[in-house]
Amino acid sequence: MLLTIAAAGVGGAVKHAFFATLETPVRRAVWRATFYAGGLGSSLLLAALILLRLPAPGHTALLTVVAVEFAAFAVWVTDKPDYRSVMLHYLPTGGAAVAVLLFTAWTPYTPWILAAAAAAAAAGAVQTRTIVPHRQFNHNDLAHALTLPAFWCLYRAGALIAGGAS
Repeated sequence: MLLTIAAAGVGGAVKHAFFATLETPVRRAVWRATFYAGGLGSSLLLAALILLRLPAPGHTALLTVVAVEFAAFAVWVTDKPDYRSVMLHYLPTGGAAVAVLLFTAWTPYTPWILAAAAAAAAAGAVQTRTIVPHRQFNHNDLAHALTLPAFWCLYRAGALIAGGAS
């Protein structure tokens, strides 16, 4: 899951660094791959929480819903590769992940994933509202800066889970 999110970060950096002003087939492919990777990462996070936190009898049905939702997102973003399309995927998957955490037993990693969700939500809000704190530091830069703590929180949660925290 973290690898797919990291791939999305690299894709976004490549697109902004090398293709910022060029409209080429490669740029479009990198941009779509970035969206697919980020979408897959959020779907995988939700799937992991379903497997980790919810009773086994419902896993197949819930994982099928997650897979269908991701497939719909992938089709949608192929046609409409913009950030608002990504938010239409992140909001339900992120909201469902938060709901799974809030309505199941509290664990040592729960606050870390909730903090990651809060940081990601703040980044999304900045990105969609195009808040520009400075002409040399625009909304995109600020959104990425806010995303860094989310990655660190997810890493801490993963470390706790790998260490046996349940």
